[in-house]
Amino acid sequence: MIINLSDGSRVTLQPQSSLSYYEPFDSRSRNISMKGEATFKVAKDKHHPFIVSANGFTTTALGTEFTINTNKKDRLTVKLIEGKVVVKAGSESRMKMSDVYLIPGEQLSINTRLKLHSLINFKDPDKAVKPQPTLSVATKDALLFNETPLSEVFSSLSKRYETGLVYEGIEEAELQKLYFTGSVGVTEKLNTILPVICNMNGLTYKLTAKSITISKQK
Repeated sequence: MIINLSDGSRVTLQPQSSLSYYEPFDSRSRNISMKGEATFKVAKDKHHPFIVSANGFTTTALGTEFTINTNKKDRLTVKLIEGKVVVKAGSESRMKMSDVYLIPGEQLSINTRLKLHSLINFKDPDKAVKPQPTLSVATKDALLFNETPLSEVFSSLSKRYETGLVYEGIEEAELQKLYFTGSVGVTEKLNTILPVICNMNGLTYKLTAKSITISKQK
């Protein structure tokens, strides 16, 4: 369904999805809540930010085109097609996350259950996203990652769980261009954390008692 809003913006709503908003918009901003999947082509208005709320997160734009998807349980993805948006974690998300600014071609994936997020370039998987501060810290309680390259994340997991690490059909240099933020508690099982990291980044894995094998999804 295509919905034309009063400000000139257009929303393409996918099946089993819904929008909620008041018309006319208030004097300060254009606020919409959504569930499911929708693509927004936002009319430019620098004085009235366009704000979409979904799963406890807000995506704010002045004039741009982006898609938000909440169809998968405990998952939120924001894909930016044109313009610029900022994604923020609201109090309803119960998750601490620094504001994430996207540029065209980038997709932010958030796992609300494990409180993890990942940023990739969906137009060109081989292109690195903008550099971010790198931090991987082992503490008594958890292994912490803050926008850490995936090659370092997998290496840290390999050491933590005392298992080998093998890459098939993917170069370690490619994983330097993908980043991960989250924490792995001391009681977290490897077969729980690996699917989250891999699914967020278009990867797959094989886990044996002796090794982790990482490869691209077919």
